[in-house]
Amino acid sequence: MFGRVARLIPMVVALATFSSASRADAQTSATPSDPPPVLIQGSGPSTSSPFQLSGVALFTINATSHGPLVIHLVRRDGQLVCFIVTAWNTYNGTLATSVPAGDYRLEVLASGRWRAVIAQPATRRPVTLPTSQAGRGNGVIGPLPTASGLDLDITHAGSGNFVVRIIDAADPGTSALVNALGRFSARRHIILTEESWISIESDGPWTVLASPTDPRP
Repeated sequence: MFGRVARLIPMVVALATFSSASRADAQTSATPSDPPPVLIQGSGPSTSSPFQLSGVALFTINATSHGPLVIHLVRRDGQLVCFIVTAWNTYNGTLATSVPAGDYRLEVLASGRWRAVIAQPATRRPVTLPTSQAGRGNGVIGPLPTASGLDLDITHAGSGNFVVRIIDAADPGTSALVNALGRFSARRHIILTEESWISIESDGPWTVLASPTDPRP
């Protein structure tokens, strides 16, 4: 764990249901039953005070670092849960994961200032299908309607790793729907049994068109 303690500031604001590196500061109103987002900010290597999470969580990170930037989520006792960001220099983006109910911390390795907003969108209205989204860098789309079959037409024009995960309250996306390097274009079919989110890791432009599966053979 890192020595410096980061500031944890209560917040009553809401994040957008879609955010990427080019639109990471977009915002929409939360429903009254959404837990208030957690704001954590600091400078340099830091470990945050504990905060509570349960289920799907959206992490919007803005950081200016001169060198490696590593942010990972750990349990209160320091056990690693997952890496939220591994980048170099400046970073702006949103990623999703899901965790069991409990107390967590952020551990940050950075040489500059950084800011994290963690939202738990428990009751957001699902997106209307079909929906077409485009972004650059890391981003999140959702929530997606439950009990539905979806066709996802996905493209990527970056040169680095491109990972697409489906996140729900029971699955943090441990199995990637897409895990590619460089340019990518393909269709993926998924069946959702509960409210889910698409979490995208990218270094360049991407598009996702989500539409109901055509029931005709």
